[in-house]
Amino acid sequence: MGLRDDLRGALSVFDGQVLPKDTKRREEMERKS
Repeated sequence: MGLRDDLRGALSVFDGQVLPKDTKRREEMERKS
């Protein structure tokens, strides 16, 4: 539980800082699927 939340938070920060466009694309893909 804790590990998953930590990883998710870290990935969110990483995506927000380095790959904001990829993050948006990923969200769109998840919505479609």
